[in-house]
Amino acid sequence: LGGRRVELVVEDGACVPAQSVSAAEKLITSDKVVALAGCFCSSSTGAVMPIAKKYGIPHVSGISTSPTLTEQGNEYFFRAAATSALLAKAFASALWDTMKVRRIAYLAVNDDWGRNSVKSFSEEFAALGGENVAAEIFNRGDADHYTYLSKIKAANPDAIYVVANTANAARITNQIRELNIDAEIFGEGAWTSDTYLELTGENSNGVYGITEYLHVADNPINKKFVADYQKAYGQVPTKYAAPIYQVIRIIGEAIERAGSDDPKAIRDALTKTNYQGLSGPLMFNEKGQAYGFNAFIALIKEGEVTQAASATIPKP
Repeated sequence: LGGRRVELVVEDGACVPAQSVSAAEKLITSDKVVALAGCFCSSSTGAVMPIAKKYGIPHVSGISTSPTLTEQGNEYFFRAAATSALLAKAFASALWDTMKVRRIAYLAVNDDWGRNSVKSFSEEFAALGGENVAAEIFNRGDADHYTYLSKIKAANPDAIYVVANTANAARITNQIRELNIDAEIFGEGAWTSDTYLELTGENSNGVYGITEYLHVADNPINKKFVADYQKAYGQVPTKYAAPIYQVIRIIGEAIERAGSDDPKAIRDALTKTNYQGLSGPLMFNEKGQAYGFNAFIALIKEGEVTQAASATIPKP
């Protein structure tokens, strides 16, 4: 940018808020970064936000979906992703209208993302006339989900809405099949990754997943990205690879518009973002929340990811 190479300085927050805060402090005070990209988990992102604001460093997350993050009046924070609430608003009707789901149970990870996703989706589903019959919360390190799933099975839902990272999503899918629960599996998380498909095998057939990125999305920008990614890494990009790619591009374009690496100038340039991305155009509202791009419902068929539906994320 401007004849200078962009250098990525990386620290691992490990989805632990305290560790993420320490990492951010180091990046800002020792490494002298001009912007922050991250974090992964909403709880860690929320913990880092006041640090970025304190030092006046623009902070862009491409993955954390807790709706509360963009409701804190933090002018240095931008979210290049939909909130769980926006995804629920876009897709709850798909369960009701298309899949004819009337009774739904929830199984979600015990963090800001999981709890907020259940809250948002259950409210939207209830507003349509649906019945929320069970809600179980598990800890990130849990491997045995049978107790939760036995309670859910007893509630006799039409669909189970799961909010989980890759490893837990795979375990939950396999355990649902083992228990012969006759319900659609539908959720938010890493439902389209190669790792999930490898861990679940034929158990993933018929699983639906809400995702903001789908590598099979048919647009020229995404097709080029997928081809370049496959050439570099030998696999298709995941829903986590794509967002961080976009965050780096968004920050880079802001630096270019600012004509400067001054953090305040970059922050101001970020407010004028009109990024032509992998899922369509992306802009930020006055709270730093992204809108304008497409989100998708993926459906796994015979081990292959397909697009079942899409919706444009409206301006909040």
